[in-house]
Amino acid sequence: MKTTRFLAALTCAAMLGTMTAFPVMAADEAAAIKEVESNDTLETADVLPLHTPFTGNLYDAEDMDYFMFTLPVHCVVELNFAIDVPVTNSTGCKFWSVDLCTSEGDTVRVFDIDGTKANYHLTTQGLDTGSYYLRVRSNDSCYSVVPYTLTVNAYNGTGWEGESNNSLSTADEMAVNSVMNARMYNGDDIDYYKLTVDSSGKLTVKFEIEPIPANDNEYWQLSLLNEKGEQLLTKAVYGNNAVTALDEYEAEAGTYYILVNNDSYYHWTTKYMLFAEFEQQAALPGDVNGNEMVDASDAAIILIAAAKLGSSSASGLTEAQEAAADVNGNGTIDAMDAAEVLSYAAAAGAARRGARAGERV
Repeated sequence: MKTTRFLAALTCAAMLGTMTAFPVMAADEAAAIKEVESNDTLETADVLPLHTPFTGNLYDAEDMDYFMFTLPVHCVVELNFAIDVPVTNSTGCKFWSVDLCTSEGDTVRVFDIDGTKANYHLTTQGLDTGSYYLRVRSNDSCYSVVPYTLTVNAYNGTGWEGESNNSLSTADEMAVNSVMNARMYNGDDIDYYKLTVDSSGKLTVKFEIEPIPANDNEYWQLSLLNEKGEQLLTKAVYGNNAVTALDEYEAEAGTYYILVNNDSYYHWTTKYMLFAEFEQQAALPGDVNGNEMVDASDAAIILIAAAKLGSSSASGLTEAQEAAADVNGNGTIDAMDAAEVLSYAAAAGAARRGARAGERV
């Protein structure tokens, strides 16, 4: 059953990975826009509309072109680079470097391009709401005056991480029994994800990649942390393993974090998928407050919930609590359930008193 759910979730993730989600903005059918010089600083950057080709070229080895694009919501972004005619490259030179930068100009990723083919898909990755820059520059002594075209496509970012999520305070929210798509962008990248579970149960964290053939290097470290960031479980992830799972953890209701970080020596930028499988612990009938006792306090909670439901309001209980409150299993929370709880609590109390009395004789 667990495997079936995981594979179904991964199918959904694969659909997101092929960009079936809807675009944030409709694609612009207009002809490519041309850069306007000088655009060699953040302050003079050309505005790059989403889904719109934007052409430019480097006039000399010192030229740099900046382009700014803005994401109105958390998005999955495709970055594409194209040239009209591939260049002859017998030296292995990288004629262009494209830097993805934050709104402050800090570099997130670097893409080196040798120009030997017409089209380059630079990346598909999640980015948070805000403005970003693309910086096109020559690579050391190599450069080409051949015109290039940049295109930024943006799609609904549900199910993708948003950079930067490199601390507990910036962790991406992740729902249990859902898939998160992500990448490690460089050797220093760290990804945190925040999980909230509403009741006790079994929590299993799984990590999937497209295996790297014949490669048993340790590329990632997968960890489950408590709400203070203290490690509960950890496991190394190797390049030739499609799926790596942490041991099953008996979780109490509360906040947890998943940490993915690079090995100290190796790193890999392939996409990975996280799945946090959670199986809720079956509630003891009548134990609405979850303290593993059935007593008058539970009956009081049931009566309050019944009164709310009787006035067409929400019960105020979680799904698990509602299941525990429906003691007689008739699909309704009412005074009869509370009466059964009180009857049980009275009988249990009498039994405990009798046992104590017997022990004193």
